[in-house]
Amino acid sequence: MAVALAAAACKGEPPRGGSPIPKAPAAVAAAPAAPPTYWNRVAGILERHCTSCHAPGGIGPMSLTSFADANTHAGPIAHEMESRHMPPWLPATNACAPLKHERSVPQEEIDAVVAWARSGAPEGDPADHRPPEKKATYARLKDTPDRVAVPDAPYTPKRSRNDDYHCFVLDPKLEKRERIVGLRIAPGATSIVHHVLLFEVRAAALAKIEARDAAEPGPGYTCFGGIGVHPTVRAGNLAKGELVDFDAQMIVGWAPGGGGTDVAGAPTALPQDTAIHLAPGSKLVMQVHYSLDNLQQGMSDRTRVDMWLARDDESKKQGVWVPLLKYDFRVPPGAGPDDPRARARADLELPLPLQVLGVAPHMHLRGRRIEVAATRDDELSQCLLDVPRWDFRHQEAYWLDRPVRTSKASITCTWDNRKARRELRWGEGTEDEMCLAFLYASF
Repeated sequence: MAVALAAAACKGEPPRGGSPIPKAPAAVAAAPAAPPTYWNRVAGILERHCTSCHAPGGIGPMSLTSFADANTHAGPIAHEMESRHMPPWLPATNACAPLKHERSVPQEEIDAVVAWARSGAPEGDPADHRPPEKKATYARLKDTPDRVAVPDAPYTPKRSRNDDYHCFVLDPKLEKRERIVGLRIAPGATSIVHHVLLFEVRAAALAKIEARDAAEPGPGYTCFGGIGVHPTVRAGNLAKGELVDFDAQMIVGWAPGGGGTDVAGAPTALPQDTAIHLAPGSKLVMQVHYSLDNLQQGMSDRTRVDMWLARDDESKKQGVWVPLLKYDFRVPPGAGPDDPRARARADLELPLPLQVLGVAPHMHLRGRRIEVAATRDDELSQCLLDVPRWDFRHQEAYWLDRPVRTSKASITCTWDNRKARRELRWGEGTEDEMCLAFLYASF
């Protein structure tokens, strides 16, 4: 009987012995959406995607925190969003593992900003403003960090360059093994600190770093492509919970507006109950990229690193940034990104199956694309990260929404060497290149 009633209803017939099924009321046309104004759409979009950098004293070249700011720059804002040049979210995520804290702007929001700009950038009613929801952190950290590391003296970037890459040797005073569970990079001059890469250098490799520091007057030393020490990976003592051991290891890659924070300047806890182990006697090397478009006379910087440490009684899995690299590539002069000679791939066998939680890619100025995958065999792989329009000025670490377990990974790099007169090879110099990614992994 129930089947008969359902079949009759689907045909629009009354069930036998019952009352006729009433006709559905005619659909009511939806009211047209209100035209976008600054207050009813655009302010929230800018607050969600732009004002972490484009604020007074921020790294962005102009502030976008008021209607007057946005109205003045309405055309460029629409163009930069429509071309997806800004905000600087470089990964393609459609066919790859989903990423946490994705900063790409949804198409409907781009359309709203473009429509607003083309209609004359109207202000609208401030009562229509709805602030965006805050992002969620991986975990909550206490207010006060356990350890702070800061350069001995402020640094004044060199005006002879548009970009200055400078490394600072920091002493976190490690008397015993410590485990980092959270970090905060706190720029001293937010308008010029473009991004930061932080490394631990252990005792075996400290002499090389300290020699570079001593050879250059003032705090720190100039470092474009790397800090001067390549990570040397050794097997760790699994009985002590040590997955691998390093001469040097990356700790974090940071950029304004990036990372799992609620608000700009909030600390980020490492994911999945992991911690980065620091060895006694180690020092930190902080590479800071200074973008000097906003540099003013007399401006200096003293960027600080705040660290939250695990308690001795806390159980944390060791998290490590495992280097994945291709160093023996050769790209001839004149080879463009469509030339197979400008493309190289490497595969890495991991010592045991690991949970990959994040990826931090790295190339130089001639890099065009970098792809990282978890590979299971020759026919099957899972894309972890694909950056199809690499930009050296916008590099950071990316966190996976869910861990991916694998025992093998691959990296593929593509360059553009059409304008060069010499062969492109691995190196730390401005005219050299790299093909490198760090996988943040745990047991």
